[in-house]
Amino acid sequence: MATIGEQVKQVFGKLSLSQKIFFTSVILIVLAGLIGLIMWANTPDYSILFSNIQDQDTSLIIQKLKDMKVPYKLVGNTIKVPENKVNELRITLASQGLPRGAGIGFEIFDKSKIGTTEFVEQINYIRALEGELSRTISSINEVKSAKVHLVLPKKSVFLEEREAAKASIILNVLPGMVLSNSVIGAITHLVASSVEGLEPQNITVVDIYGRLLASPSSGSEDAELTNSQIDIQKKVSNRLSKQVVALLEPIVGIGRVRVNVKAELDFTKKEKVDEIYDPNIQIERSEQKEIQKTREITQGGTPGVGSNVSGNTNQTTNNNLGRISEKKKETKNYEINKSVLKTVYPTGEIKKISVAVIVDDKVKEEEKNGKIIKTKISRTVAELNKLKKLVIASIGIDENRGDVIEVANIPFSETNIKEAEKYIKSKEKKEFIKIIIKYVVILILALVLIFMILKPMVKKVSVAIESESKKSLTVGEIAGEELPPSIEEEQERKMLEKEIESKFKQSPESKKMEILREKLAEFASEKTDDLVGVIKSMMME
Repeated sequence: MATIGEQVKQVFGKLSLSQKIFFTSVILIVLAGLIGLIMWANTPDYSILFSNIQDQDTSLIIQKLKDMKVPYKLVGNTIKVPENKVNELRITLASQGLPRGAGIGFEIFDKSKIGTTEFVEQINYIRALEGELSRTISSINEVKSAKVHLVLPKKSVFLEEREAAKASIILNVLPGMVLSNSVIGAITHLVASSVEGLEPQNITVVDIYGRLLASPSSGSEDAELTNSQIDIQKKVSNRLSKQVVALLEPIVGIGRVRVNVKAELDFTKKEKVDEIYDPNIQIERSEQKEIQKTREITQGGTPGVGSNVSGNTNQTTNNNLGRISEKKKETKNYEINKSVLKTVYPTGEIKKISVAVIVDDKVKEEEKNGKIIKTKISRTVAELNKLKKLVIASIGIDENRGDVIEVANIPFSETNIKEAEKYIKSKEKKEFIKIIIKYVVILILALVLIFMILKPMVKKVSVAIESESKKSLTVGEIAGEELPPSIEEEQERKMLEKEIESKFKQSPESKKMEILREKLAEFASEKTDDLVGVIKSMMME
């Protein structure tokens, strides 16, 4: 019997030209569709590798991606790569110094030329320094690109002839971003620290729209200190606001409280010196002692040898020499005990706190007819007073200091809350729906291919193969070929053979042909199929 492949080949060979074209087209379309589905399902999601980069950086990065055989997509000045390779590629490219950013950096000295003059070297140094500073400033999140211009005067050995270095910076800020005073101050200090002889007050910062962000007049130390003070006050206010919200949300419900805290800080530097005297304690400051001796000469004695005789020197009184008198004077000075206490008060002390708290109504849930109905109820004065006391104790409100606190019950608008909930839910489902849609489309297309194209085509081919098989079977029967008989057919055939053989053995030779005809006629009318099998077997033997 011919194999299925041979039968299909035979059937296909008997088809007309239009049928052959149709079946070939269908098979090619099905294969192309399956290959397309597989490729689409295996196509990775692309994510942003770098955006808002310079043209020279774009060409270098694309060349590196081609060398690494990484697929990419270029949309404007944004390069996208497969999402699972973003972090690895960023690290790899960063190790190679990409992206470099705007301008030329110190790589200008990688290829030094022989015979370069000192003037050209100085110009190249300024260009390289400007390029490196521009790249560094462009790495700030809020800044899209930056350009730095430096003015470095010639050095002089005379102090009175020395000029200060100056710089100007042009910033291209990303859309929707606003540079705070602290960021602008950080940029000016960064440039000033990178250039010898450059002071922050000699730096001018503008944006691409010509708006002055920092000028030499606003770069003084007092202005910088004011900016830092404002940032500190904002941080203190935000911290206190979060502290109050964390305290009240478990009580009134998440999202049902709004807090605004304004903290005023005193940045004045204060020092206090106290001199304390204790009259009960006297301390000896100094002591002075004075001894005075005098000699009184008496009459009756003549000075001579006798007066100098040893043995008379220790006598205080002598008739010949006179009498010696002694005076002692002692002076002591005392001071009252004094203590000097110097107190330095820290800067940034809280001077005043103003707190405004808005609390939403209470929500009461009731079940009616199997449904939960929510109703809002205003809060009582006692409840608001309790919340007020909690806030006072939480952040240290001092009314004697002038602190102000207000707690009010105002119903919140449900529209914003519902819109926020819808937005959050839609954002959470976005990625999940994206994946589901992808595989549902693949399943639908596969089913369409199977039931609308493959199944009808297979059915037609099967019918054609079956009809051709029947024809080939009929031809085979005529030629003496048949399919292998089943077990039951084989048993019946053997029984029939035994019965015929027994009749032949028991009958005489003259009657064997007559008996054979009778049996053949009997089996021809009752068991035609079995008779055919017996005859075929006998003919083969």
